Amino acid sequence: MSRARIKMNLYEQDYHNELGERLQSLRELNGFTRRAVAERLGVDWVYYEDAEQGNRGITTLQLQTLAELYRTTVADMLEGIGPEQGEG
Repeated sequence: MSRARIKMNLYEQDYHNELGERLQSLRELNGFTRRAVAERLGVDWVYYEDAEQGNRGITTLQLQTLAELYRTTVADMLEGIGPEQGEG
């Protein structure tokens, strides 16, 4: 595997981990259970749990649904997640 591909995989995993932490924080702040959020998204709660733990990605449609549920925007949900500007 090339160094560039390994680096991309590390960035991707970091992104999933950071997003998962953000999703869990927002869910807890808004008083929802994983099951309730998963039901709103139309997915199994284990699928959603995997997303919160950084083991699975989440679609843009799911992000939009969560933003509406948490009365925020996708942009605010994603702020500060991912590589810093100029990194890479």
